[in-house]
Amino acid sequence: MYKFAIVLAGGLGTKFWPKSTESSPKQFTHMVGEGTCIQNTYERLKNYFPKEHIYFVTSYDHRSIIKQQLPDVADSNIIFEPFGRNTSPATALAVRYLLHRGADPESLFAVFPSDHIISNAGEFYNSLDIAFEAAEKLSSIVTIGIKPTRAETQFGYIQVQLSHPKANINGNSVFDCMTFAENLTPVQLKDFSNLVIFCGTVVSLFGKYLLSKMHLPTTYRSMPKNSATSILFLVFLIMLNL
Repeated sequence: MYKFAIVLAGGLGTKFWPKSTESSPKQFTHMVGEGTCIQNTYERLKNYFPKEHIYFVTSYDHRSIIKQQLPDVADSNIIFEPFGRNTSPATALAVRYLLHRGADPESLFAVFPSDHIISNAGEFYNSLDIAFEAAEKLSSIVTIGIKPTRAETQFGYIQVQLSHPKANINGNSVFDCMTFAENLTPVQLKDFSNLVIFCGTVVSLFGKYLLSKMHLPTTYRSMPKNSATSILFLVFLIMLNL
């Protein structure tokens, strides 16, 4: 079964000003390692995915810098947003784009941030193996959580149903997500034993992701299905209905 990577690279990185600027956001700057954040992300993903299956979603304003930093990425693997509206519309845009290009709805994809620092690549790839297998076997949208070592109010958290694992994948438990929460207070984080940090990585079958239309039925019914121009139209519809 084919696997695709979708890298979201449209953020402005305003929290990292002045190192991160509007013309050169965080993902295009050097933080640690040898390359910029997006270069390091691409190199890491190339060890897991065929490079022709790695796609980037970014702003048209950053068309020059992304081509400069990722010269071996084909133009057809770079998707430009009409304007940024965060994770869900960017992911939907990429999913529709890949399906329009002939991706099998039964294929799998994973969404990644473009600015993560991952020191243990082996554990990262192992986590992806588990997530992809869980997404396929359970026909579910799967995410990867990071166990927190301290209470940190700036992160988004997933509350996990630890008492009843959903499945066991090669000796690893997969759990139901009970809720997603941001901006938790120190009091709310006093006991974080059943919380994991949402890292922004989501794995799914293409078809299963589209079936999440049940959560936005009006939006989905309005989505054009076939033409190239419908790809941009989809984003506007989702943004208007969120």
